[in-house]
Amino acid sequence: MSNQPNIKKIAEIIALVLRMMGGFAYSKTKLVKIIYLLDVIQARKGNKHFSTATYKSYYYGLYSDDIDDAINLLTDLGYVEVGQRTSIDGNTYYTFKLKDTLYFGELSQKERADISEDTSQLAALDLKKILEVTYSTAEYDNTQFGEEVKL
Repeated sequence: MSNQPNIKKIAEIIALVLRMMGGFAYSKTKLVKIIYLLDVIQARKGNKHFSTATYKSYYYGLYSDDIDDAINLLTDLGYVEVGQRTSIDGNTYYTFKLKDTLYFGELSQKERADISEDTSQLAALDLKKILEVTYSTAEYDNTQFGEEVKL
C-alpha cells in the first residue's frame, strides 16, 4: 500500500528542479524522469517516500498523475508557465518555465541540498541518456505494464 501523495511537496521539488535547470525544461518527459530518478536515489538511501509521488508503468515508460497534479498547482498559482512546441517530426512537447521562486516549506534543508546536488548531475544529461538511465533502474525493470513502480 502506498502513502498519500503530498502535492505541495512534489510541486516544491518540481520548482527546485526547474530552478536547477536554469528555470526552463524543454520537455515534460525529462522533467518527470529527473523527479523519478531523484526518488530512486533517495529510496536507495533509505528515504522511500521522498517526493511522495507514485509512478506507474505505461506505454511510453513510467508516468505519475501526482506530478501532473503538482504541475497544475504550480500553473494555477502562477509559478510555472506551461507551453507547447512542435518538433520537426510533428510531435508536440510541453515546456515549463519557472516564473517565480516557490516555497511551501515542505522540504528540509537537507532535502533541498540533495535535490540540488543530484539535479545538477541529472540535468546535464540529454533526454536519450535520461531515458536510458531511467529504464535501466531495477525499480522500473521489475514492474509490469500498468503496475505501480516500487521504490
